[in-house]
Amino acid sequence: MFKVWFSGNNLSFHRFVFSVPVSVDKRSTVRNKLKRRTKEWVRRNIGQTNRKNLDVFLSFKKDITQVTKNEFYKELDKIFKQVFS
Repeated sequence: MFKVWFSGNNLSFHRFVFSVPVSVDKRSTVRNKLKRRTKEWVRRNIGQTNRKNLDVFLSFKKDITQVTKNEFYKELDKIFKQVFS
């Protein structure tokens, strides 16, 4: 569902980039909805962690449009636990 790259940064905060290619869905409304959901999830769940601040790049794969909202959030949770552990 996702590809994730991350690296440390020397800032006092995390930075995130969310990429939803046109190959996921031609409609920009669908792509923007995915980005909004992800941004809101990050805002609520990540905040400031005790770990070193990171630059995180999250790219969506084609199969993301086939999952339910709950599955989407579970997968995000799983990925970010791995990144920030």
